[in-house]
Amino acid sequence: MEGFAVRGDIRPYPRIKEYLKTIHARPAYKRALERGGPYSLMG
Repeated sequence: MEGFAVRGDIRPYPRIKEYLKTIHARPAYKRALERGGPYSLMG
């Protein structure tokens, strides 16, 4: 999903945007970023 959000226009897909917001709000996601650092899908 994140790859699609980076490469494409997700405005026509509000549910995808909400899904990504839900994932990014999860404690496990935040812990993973703390441990591994930020990442970039396009670079």
